Amino acid sequence: MNFSFYIARRYLFSRKKTNLINLISAISVGGLVVGTMGLIIGLSGFNGFDSLIKSLFSSFDPEISITVREGKMFSATAPAFDELRRMPEVANYAEIVEDNALLRNRDRQVFATIKGVGEAYLKFSGIDSMLTEGEFKLKDASNNYAVLGEGIAYNLAIGIQQMEPISVYVPKKGRESSLLPTGSFNQKLIYPSGIFSIQQEIDTKYIVVPIGFARELFEQPEKVSSIELKLKEGISQKKAIAAISALLGKGV
Repeated sequence: MNFSFYIARRYLFSRKKTNLINLISAISVGGLVVGTMGLIIGLSGFNGFDSLIKSLFSSFDPEISITVREGKMFSATAPAFDELRRMPEVANYAEIVEDNALLRNRDRQVFATIKGVGEAYLKFSGIDSMLTEGEFKLKDASNNYAVLGEGIAYNLAIGIQQMEPISVYVPKKGRESSLLPTGSFNQKLIYPSGIFSIQQEIDTKYIVVPIGFARELFEQPEKVSSIELKLKEGISQKKAIAAISALLGKGV
C-alpha cells in the first residue's frame, strides 16, 4: 500500500480527541469533492460548446477547400481535376465561384460575398439545416434564387414573402470608371428564397446563389475561385491533403 495513502486513511478514520479536528477534516474533504465535481462539469460543458461550434461551422465550411496561391480565380479544366474527382478518398466535389458585390433592396444597400454553388454543393453542405426562414432553393424554370445570411437579410430589410428581387452590382471587368455608374457595373436581379443563421461572421457576409448566376455576374464562364471537397468516411484528412497536393502541384 502507498505510504501516503496509508497515513491519510489513518488520519481521516482514526478517532480524534477533539471534534474540531473531525469537523475540519470533513470540510476539507467536502471542499475537494465539490471542487473536483465543479471542474469536471465545467470541462464537460466546454467540450460540449466545442462540439457545437464545430458542427455549426462544418455546415458551411468544407472539409477541404482548394484555392490558388496567387490571384482569385483558376481554371479547373485540366486533366488533374478530373483525376481529383475520381480519387477514392473523395466523396463529393463542388466548384465554387465567389467574390464580393454590392446588394441593394429599395433604399438599403450592403456589401456581401456572393458564393455561387452547383447542385453538388447540396450533397455535403449542412446549410439547409440552418435555415430560419424559407427553403434552400436556388433555381426554378424561370428564376434564380438566393439564400442569405440572417445579418444581410436584416441589413437589407428583406423578407422571404417579398415580391421584389434584390439588385446585385459588381464592377465590369476591364472597364474604366465613367460618369455614368450604370455603364461601369454589371447588374443582375435575384429573388430571396431562404435565410440561414450559423454564426454572426458568416451571417453578415455570405449570400449563396446558383453558380451560373455568379459566373455571369463576375464574367467568369470557365474559372472557379475554389473547389470544395467532402471525404469518404474513415479517410484521414491529413493523408488526403497530401495526396491532393501531390496530384495538383504547388500552385494550389
